[in-house]
Amino acid sequence: MYFEHEKINEKFSYKFWPEYIPNFTTLEDYQIAAEPSISVILDKNFSLKYGVRYNYDNLPAEGAVREDRVSTLSLISKY
Repeated sequence: MYFEHEKINEKFSYKFWPEYIPNFTTLEDYQIAAEPSISVILDKNFSLKYGVRYNYDNLPAEGAVREDRVSTLSLISKY
């Protein structure tokens, strides 16, 4: 299951999406992912985007972590 919400205006935009990934053979082994991000338009060619991705695994493999977070900072060019 996936849902996405995005809001845009002249200089700023944000996006948020959560995702639920079921396991149909083992119901307790589901995963959840989500990512909020913001973008700031610098000029007509460049924008700056910051996002944080969150991953959760209810039954991780042995030795693996249950939760993980990754942040990104991107310079985006349109030409």
